[in-house]
Amino acid sequence: MAKGGDLTEVTYYTVANAPFFPGAVALLNSLRLTGNEGELVFLDTGLSDEQRARLEPHSRLERAPAVAVAHPTLLKPFVHELHRGGVAVLVDSDIIVTRSLAPLVEQAATGKLCAYRDHPEQLERVFEAWSELFELRKPIRPRLYVNAGLVALGEPLAGWLLRRWWEATERLHDQPLASDAAHPVWDLDQDALNALLMSEVEPGDVVDLPDEMAIPPAIYRARVVAPDGLAVALDGHAVRVLHYTAAPKPWDRFGWTRVRRDAYTELLPRLLFGNDVLVRLEHDEVPIWLRGTGTGERALSALNLVNRAARGVATHTPRAVEERLRRLRLRLARP
Repeated sequence: MAKGGDLTEVTYYTVANAPFFPGAVALLNSLRLTGNEGELVFLDTGLSDEQRARLEPHSRLERAPAVAVAHPTLLKPFVHELHRGGVAVLVDSDIIVTRSLAPLVEQAATGKLCAYRDHPEQLERVFEAWSELFELRKPIRPRLYVNAGLVALGEPLAGWLLRRWWEATERLHDQPLASDAAHPVWDLDQDALNALLMSEVEPGDVVDLPDEMAIPPAIYRARVVAPDGLAVALDGHAVRVLHYTAAPKPWDRFGWTRVRRDAYTELLPRLLFGNDVLVRLEHDEVPIWLRGTGTGERALSALNLVNRAARGVATHTPRAVEERLRRLRLRLARP
């Protein structure tokens, strides 16, 4: 990846386990189809031997540390032990990349951290409790809250911030998952990162990226413009990243409780079964609604109608009841 005539080295890092294999494959294939050719490193938190064998020809697999955690995402900052310089791009395995990430990489190569802003309701998320929870070394300076699903950072920032992020998440390893968004660490590694960005990282070293990441509920308005090229648009502008946040995921056994016809689910069959992808799945490896067949399309359309209607009812449901139903869905989705 050229910048000013020089080659900018970039490495992509993601966390994957057996249940997330379809998402990991979609991420890998989307990166390559959009021309992002840096090495992809999978931090293996429980892939099967067969899954590893299918990924290894196209990526580097590293075993996750043998520590007990409430959720695998807490192991994401462990890449501080793996990164050897250049630009590090940490990307979640529930993400589809729809365009080149070169603009992010080029900015990160100047020593910046680049990240997208989170959901509008989260932008002012901050807790004084973070200072003690994460043993922050400087006072908190509130700033807009960012999404940790895709973060690009270069040297010298990467050299120390990845380690500090790991140290902060270590303090959450033995904590149970919070059941309420009002909890200071409801967002786990994302809260830890934002705490550091609001305290120890200089404001000028953080770049808030343009509005090019589509996450729920905005992802439901995104439209696939060119499936073969993965082009997606939202509200008249091009989308660079689709992030299917929260649970269950579309490929989960309880994915039917949430799945709708959106840009992410529309692109999944193309990325999992296309003739030009690096890793190709068999149809029976994912639920019927993701297979892209005639029957699969009908199943997805039916679920789309049901879940859109359910969401409409939820908007008129008392907040306490809606919250209990959401927690139940999350419990069902967990292994």
